[in-house]
Amino acid sequence: DGIERDKVKIDSLLKSICRNISTSTNKATIINDVSNYFTNELSRPTTDDYLSTLEKLNVLEYVPATNLNLRSSVQLRTSPKIELVDPSIVIASLGLKKEDLLNDLNFTGFIFENMCYRDLKVYAESIDAELFYYRDNKDFEVDFILRTESGKWGAIEIKLGAGYIDEA
Repeated sequence: DGIERDKVKIDSLLKSICRNISTSTNKATIINDVSNYFTNELSRPTTDDYLSTLEKLNVLEYVPATNLNLRSSVQLRTSPKIELVDPSIVIASLGLKKEDLLNDLNFTGFIFENMCYRDLKVYAESIDAELFYYRDNKDFEVDFILRTESGKWGAIEIKLGAGYIDEA
């Protein structure tokens, strides 16, 4: 687009997105994360520009929130969930090694969720369906909601490892 961007700042932004992958992180959290962990300052307009650029380049996508029960008094969290189009970007951007992933299975689970998103998105598009997620103010959360054009939907919970089946 002819606009020159600061390589260090956009790299810091991408690293922050990677650190918060598969979560409904808002822009303020990303801005704070960049300044706390990568010693760079990002203004809100710069953050908006960089996020928009990464979206136009098909590096990241937003998964919108959805409300499953329109008559519910529970408040829906509306921040979109940020997903990368390729989970290997997380590994490369953060310089992770096999040992890093094995030593932090919780974070590895978020990367796994991002990988599942990528595959679910391909499936959803093939059947003219859409992907959403659900999270309310009581922290009830569903990783993905696949909704067809006819209104039918299915809840999908992603967990890494058989030990989390009961939790899912």
